[in-house]
Amino acid sequence: MIIGSTYGRELVPLATKFHELNKAVTVIGVDLSAKAIEACKLYPLNNSEFYVLDIEDEQAVMGYINSALSRFARVGFYMCETAPYVLPEKLEYFFKIVAGYENTHAVQILEPAFIDWGSKYECGMIFSFQQDFWRHNYIKLISRYFDVQNNFFVDASIRSDGNRNQPLWLVSGTKKQQ
Repeated sequence: MIIGSTYGRELVPLATKFHELNKAVTVIGVDLSAKAIEACKLYPLNNSEFYVLDIEDEQAVMGYINSALSRFARVGFYMCETAPYVLPEKLEYFFKIVAGYENTHAVQILEPAFIDWGSKYECGMIFSFQQDFWRHNYIKLISRYFDVQNNFFVDASIRSDGNRNQPLWLVSGTKKQQ
């Protein structure tokens, strides 16, 4: 499940790649914006589905996950340039809900990074509100519920012009073994 469909910008390359590899994977995009979802539906992708979903709405998230798990063996979650719009408590609760399901497999976050190397708090990301966005400590957040597998920065030039001034922080994890 791709959270924050960005009008298809994140979904199309992934769905196309799975289709080219003949993988039986359904790429599901969710977004708070019905307009963004309608734009995604214009792409001719046979292996994709799109839904309006507010990830801050616990009942809606649980309903969606239950529906997805009734049709698929496992579900992974990918968030790209979405988390800064979500309040810290709500984002943590979202990952707690996701981790509570046996068949949720993995999470991945890719976000423009504000790096606070010299602060008294700690090296890296901190919970703060800067330039109209929340900045989260994704390592701490994900490691509460998932084993962190990747943690590195990606050159911002791979993305759109909007984020070329900030590196992208990739953090991914798999479900902790009980």
